Amino acid sequence: MAQAVIDTYSKPGAGGHQRRAREQERLKWVGMYPSAKGGDAFMMRIKVPGGLLTAAQVREVGVAADAYAEGPDDSPVFGNRYADLTTRQDIQLHWIRIADVPRIWQRFWTSG
Repeated sequence: MAQAVIDTYSKPGAGGHQRRAREQERLKWVGMYPSAKGGDAFMMRIKVPGGLLTAAQVREVGVAADAYAEGPDDSPVFGNRYADLTTRQDIQLHWIRIADVPRIWQRFWTSG
């Protein structure tokens, strides 16, 4: 499924995943959740098995948040371009464009 996101969905851009029935459900298998606001905005869920990351891995998540997770409005408390840490050993990046997913995943794969 990850390769399908890279080959099929990231190239057409906004709405490419909506051209086929049930594709939004399949994107969840690789941690991509369409935003409630629609369009090309996704939430990327990054699983952290065992809750442990190396410093290099955390740095890459921060780079991805800074480069790709830019929302339409700044939070009065947190600003913009931040990652959510969940209680279930996940990290969530919001406002990810599907076209940026291959670059993000490549950075993550490189850092382990």
